[in-house]
Amino acid sequence: MRRGTYILLPLALALAGCAVANDSFSDSFLDYPRDAEAASVDWSNAETVTVALADFEFEPAQLSFHAGQAYRLQLENKGKNTHFFAAEGFFKAIATAELVTKDGSVDHPHLKEIGLAPGESKELTFVAVKKGTYALKCTAPFHEGLGMKGEITIS
Repeated sequence: MRRGTYILLPLALALAGCAVANDSFSDSFLDYPRDAEAASVDWSNAETVTVALADFEFEPAQLSFHAGQAYRLQLENKGKNTHFFAAEGFFKAIATAELVTKDGSVDHPHLKEIGLAPGESKELTFVAVKKGTYALKCTAPFHEGLGMKGEITIS
């Protein structure tokens, strides 16, 4: 390893934790399931699935959902860095009801990614619609390369 690498690696890791934890929404609703698909769901039967985002992994990294089933996806940032639950293909395969954050909630969000600051939690209620396998990653700088990736399956 060259001398400059010793300086750049710690700098890159420090910058990776500096991302702002904003959620990213799509400007188009055309590729997403209709909001009405989530409106008629019995949320009292929703299954809760918890995913911890840590430095630098998703726990669990392999998620499995069933089409037609209602879920409450509880995301918890257990790390010291800002992390993102980025799975645009997955978000286009579910009908969302609500994203709940510490600042309030968003009804029927058309998401690209969910950002979480260290210690922050968010909950997404949704019904799985389109079967398939979708990539999951953290879009904070260098996090995916450090192993923060996974896979989501809807069967």
